[in-house]
Amino acid sequence: GINSMQYTFTTAIDRQLFYQFILRMPDNVLRLKGYVQFKDEPNVTYEFQYSFGMPDYEVINGDYPLTIVLIGEQLDVNRLKNKLDMLQFS
Repeated sequence: GINSMQYTFTTAIDRQLFYQFILRMPDNVLRLKGYVQFKDEPNVTYEFQYSFGMPDYEVINGDYPLTIVLIGEQLDVNRLKNKLDMLQFS
């Protein structure tokens, strides 16, 4: 089983905590994509992608929901959601 989950941030998040989340992501997460804003640049939106262990992001123009989607094999959705909640509310 491949499954996915979606998570929406309601505000900008801490850049370093997000990078740590990416570096510690379980091996069964195959892909992550979406839009984030960081507290140090709250008016800038980044399109973020992660696949094959490689993160990639770029500044984009436009008003996009701050939503990311994770795709993987047998994702522990509750555990990932808890980790994302910790990013959201830190």
